[in-house]
This record gives sequence, structure tokens and C-alpha cells, in this order.
Amino acid sequence: MPRDAAPRPSAADIEALLAYLPYFERAEGGEVAVWTDSHADPNSGALTCGYPVYSAEVHAFIRLLDQPCWRDPHYQPAVAGRWLEDESAVAAATLPQIRAMLTYTMRGERFCDGHWAGLARRGRVARLLRRLAALGNGGAGT
Repeated sequence: MPRDAAPRPSAADIEALLAYLPYFERAEGGEVAVWTDSHADPNSGALTCGYPVYSAEVHAFIRLLDQPCWRDPHYQPAVAGRWLEDESAVAAATLPQIRAMLTYTMRGERFCDGHWAGLARRGRVARLLRRLAALGNGGAGT
């Protein structure tokens, strides 16, 4: 699939994500999940590791990220992760780079329990949304 085949986010798509900026700004330094305890099943002895239970806001935000307009099927996780950790890279990010970082954000939980919580706590999601807001609706269709 060519990189340009994915639909571009509309102004409404951008506004829907930006509606979560106040939530993620409040989440900086805090928690967006409650962790369950690890335990062994008394009958089988099977160990269940603790896992995060996310707030409704996080789930709704992630559902938005799963829309085709925000997915970058060709993103490189290591590159997108480095960008997301680098304030200057986020501050200069283009819409395609933001899409790659949002894809990294969304998919990371599959590989690391608590990925979303860590990104929110360290302010990475809020920073990325602030960059999207700075691009404004000029980012739609570009």
C-alpha cells in the first residue's frame, strides 16, 4: 500500500483528538490506569500478572487513533519512539510524522503493558497533541 493511500485526517478528526488534550495535560505526572495485582489461581496454580485497567478517556482516545486517518502502516516503531521522546522532534513534526508517532502510541500497548500510561504520565501524549494543535486545521489534508 503506498504511503499516500491512507485517508488524511479532516478538521473534525483533528478536533476530536484535540478534545483530549486537557485530559492528557492533567494526566502528566499522574496515572491514567489502575494496576491489578498479580496472583496465582488457587486451583490451577496459573500465575496472572498484573495489568493496567485504563480510564474510559484513554480507551476512547485510543479508539480514535485506530481510525485509518491516524494509522501509518509503514511507521518504524524505533524511529517513531525516538521522535516521541525528543521534544525538538515533536515541536517540528509534520502531520505524517505525527501520524507515525500516534501509531506508535496506539500499538505500543500490545507489546508492553502500561505503555499508554507511561506515555501519558511523561507528558508525551499531551506534547504530541499540542503539536497537532499548533499545526491547526492547516494539518488537515496536508
